[in-house]
Amino acid sequence: MADRNALNLRWTFGFNMDSEAGTLVDLTADGRRAVFFAVGHTGVIFDYEVRQQRLLQGHTNTISCAAASDDKKWLTTGDIGEKDTMIVVWNARTGVPVRTIFDAHPGGIICLDMTPDAMYIAALGAGPVQNLSVWEWTVQKDDPVASSEITTRDLQHCVRFRRDEKAELVTNGVNRTIFWNWEASGLKYGAARPLRNQTPF
Repeated sequence: MADRNALNLRWTFGFNMDSEAGTLVDLTADGRRAVFFAVGHTGVIFDYEVRQQRLLQGHTNTISCAAASDDKKWLTTGDIGEKDTMIVVWNARTGVPVRTIFDAHPGGIICLDMTPDAMYIAALGAGPVQNLSVWEWTVQKDDPVASSEITTRDLQHCVRFRRDEKAELVTNGVNRTIFWNWEASGLKYGAARPLRNQTPF
């Protein structure tokens, strides 16, 4: 029987370079030498020691961001678009998708991060009203455990969990850095006080 697919993707060239957060992620661990990058709406895990690409397909929009767990076992990708946006969590060794979060933010995702223990994902929305959400991806829930609208006019383009305290996050834009704390009651934010030197320069 003839193959029903007109095209069968086997190898990619190039990568998405217009992403604010970037889609290049180091997956080197436990003797494996690999990186992740995105080409359009396809993710690529490239093992540069054996020169092999594993193609991750499932996004219907351009992949805009990616993050990995500290142990490099889990990879999460987010996309950006007008509809059908998603966050996908992949097994970084096999390339198999293990969880998909549909319509996490209107307009898609600008940036993602994972806690060091890989239990939570922070997603920074790309919509006209920007939001920050924290997802417990290992639990089959359709809603984030915490979410908050970002009210500053300075578009936030990066999010990171504190490496030793998963309840604390930071986002930043061109002019402003916002520190966040999340708990059962939701996300709360505050700005850092500027450093002041007691002696004149």
